[in-house]
Amino acid sequence: GDVMNYSNEHKTECYIFSGYVANELLRRGYRITHVKADKKNKQRSVFLFKVENNIERAIDSITEQMN
Repeated sequence: GDVMNYSNEHKTECYIFSGYVANELLRRGYRITHVKADKKNKQRSVFLFKVENNIERAIDSITEQMN
């Protein structure tokens, strides 16, 4: 499924739907601004990250390692 989504049209923040990806981003120094329960699945969390330092490229490289 989808790993990330921008939270607004200004693309200042993005939602991450994978705990693994969120942990990897934290390890690489990216910053979480908010954590909330997934509307569709209350057992899961959605992580809101600041869009900075080419976070999109970091997400791409993390998801490539997963496959």
